[in-house]
Amino acid sequence: MHTTSTHRGGGDDRKIQNLYIYPFSELARVTPLLFIAVVPWILVAVTLFDAVRHTGSEWDQSDQDQLLWTIVILSGGFIPVIGPLAYLLVARPRLRAVTRRTSVSGMPDGSSSVGTGLR
Repeated sequence: MHTTSTHRGGGDDRKIQNLYIYPFSELARVTPLLFIAVVPWILVAVTLFDAVRHTGSEWDQSDQDQLLWTIVILSGGFIPVIGPLAYLLVARPRLRAVTRRTSVSGMPDGSSSVGTGLR
């Protein structure tokens, strides 16, 4: 006599469990690669935006060349982190210093408008 049962065996239960776990294990395996591939290009975009937003006079006062730094940021080759890091360590601190001086004094050359008749 052959009887059929509605209960599935342990092997089938494991297959169902693996279906639920598999997408998450795949995501965990791919995430570091995605991070390594995407984050450097986000860094390139952020530093390029920062380099472009500064005025020509700020670049002149900081003794930096905007075109040169734009090329450095974009020419990372296979390692797109080098150009943006160089920009963040060398040019950006000088540009921020000029920007702070300009915003405090109100004059593009960093001088004060007090006593000059300029407003």
